[in-house]
Amino acid sequence: MSWKRVFLGAMLWALGSLSAFAQNQSFYWKDSYGRGVGTIPPLECPAGKMQVGALCYDACRAGYNASGLQCVQSGCPAGYSDRGLTCHYDGEAVYSPVRWDGCATKIFGQCVGGFKEDSCRSGYKKSASMCYYTYMPPGMSGSPLDPMKASYSLGTPMAMQQVCRGGKQLDAGLCYDACRSGFNGVGPVCWANKPPGFEDCGFGFARSASACAAKIASQTAAVGSLVMAFIPTSTAATKAEASSKAASQSPDFAKAAAQAAPDLVKSLTAHGDEMARLAKEAADLAHDHAGRQDHERAGREGVAPVCVGRQCRQFLSQPASEHVGG
Repeated sequence: MSWKRVFLGAMLWALGSLSAFAQNQSFYWKDSYGRGVGTIPPLECPAGKMQVGALCYDACRAGYNASGLQCVQSGCPAGYSDRGLTCHYDGEAVYSPVRWDGCATKIFGQCVGGFKEDSCRSGYKKSASMCYYTYMPPGMSGSPLDPMKASYSLGTPMAMQQVCRGGKQLDAGLCYDACRSGFNGVGPVCWANKPPGFEDCGFGFARSASACAAKIASQTAAVGSLVMAFIPTSTAATKAEASSKAASQSPDFAKAAAQAAPDLVKSLTAHGDEMARLAKEAADLAHDHAGRQDHERAGREGVAPVCVGRQCRQFLSQPASEHVGG
């Protein structure tokens, strides 16, 4: 069986379903529109995080910079040189507080020179007549001459995330334009939100679970019947039986499909020449089938036929014996 025949059968079912909405408000198809092709977003760290390698960590506090997996104090106190993780004291490490005083003592009123030992300057501590630098800047540790900068761990990392910019929305790893109000995005399609009093039913909305189940059963039966009607058979009688069964389940199905055909052809044209050609072929078959139904009904009821099919004139010119089951 050709896949095109199956496709055309499904198209006829869809055409008939479009017309059914106007008569049955217990079910209708979800409104939808395309929102373009998704783009691959870059990997970034969320707000408040910073990137270190391929991972994200909490941003360092003010006055600290990241160094490896640590947040390290930025800069050094006055009088120190920055050596990366340490600061080096630029002043004297040690000095002698002892000095010569030319008038340290007096003998008979005359100055006699001598040594005098002063106190150590601030930051120094005296030991054995020597002053050593011992001051440790706040928050630092280690040697007073080369103290270690204050630091703390970056903490637990997290993986980088895909981030969409410019108002776009992330869905399944791609960035899409945001849907209009009243619609919800699923991949490249924006679907209408469920209205009050309805519930989801596949690609449509139904008033209740029972209405949904009935609609699905009806659609399944219609598709199966229409596909059978298009399957080539070995005898004309078998074809007539299949076609008659499809029509009997929905007497006005072909007419409904024929009425809805132009709108569907117009919509599908935007999706490619091949799709539009198949849609038009399905619409033409719907017209033909509707014309045959009218003529057969007219023959049974003894009234003048009304033709809507493209081959109506050719059909009416055939002998009556060939009309049924054609």
